[in-house]
Amino acid sequence: MDAPSYSQAESLATNPRAVRAALRLYFAIVERWGLKGDEARRLLGSPSESTYFSWKKHGVDAVSPDVMLRLSYTLGIAALLHRLFAAAPQRAAQWMRAANHGPLMEGRSPLEMVLEGGPVALDRLYGQLTDDAGGGAPVTVSSLAGAER
Repeated sequence: MDAPSYSQAESLATNPRAVRAALRLYFAIVERWGLKGDEARRLLGSPSESTYFSWKKHGVDAVSPDVMLRLSYTLGIAALLHRLFAAAPQRAAQWMRAANHGPLMEGRSPLEMVLEGGPVALDRLYGQLTDDAGGGAPVTVSSLAGAER
C-alpha cells in the first residue's frame, strides 16, 4: 500500500470537497484520541490558534499541501488503527498515548513520536501500522471526498 504523497496532497489541498471532508474526519479523530487543542494543532504543523479554531468552526476550502499531507497521514493511521483494534476501538486512543519500547518509538508514545517528528514520523508510523495490519488500503481523503486525482 502506498503512503500519502506530497504530490497527491498538493492536488487535494485546493479541492474544497476533499479539504472539508478531511478536516471533518480529522476533528472527529482527535476528539476520539483525546488530543488537547495544542496537540491537535501541532499534528497539523502548528497553524495559529485562530486559524485552527476557524477551520474547526467554519471549515475552509483550501489548506497548504503540508497540512493536507498531515491530514492524509492522520486519517490513514486512524483507519489502520481501526482495523487493528476492530474488536476494541477504544484501545486505539490508548495505544496512541501509551509508551512503546519498540525500535520505532524508543520508549515514546506514538503520539509523542509524530508530534516531535512531523511528516517523517507520520510516514514511519503509517508504514509500521500498514505492515502490522497486513497491508490493504485504508480509507483515503480521495475516496472519502470523491476527489479526482
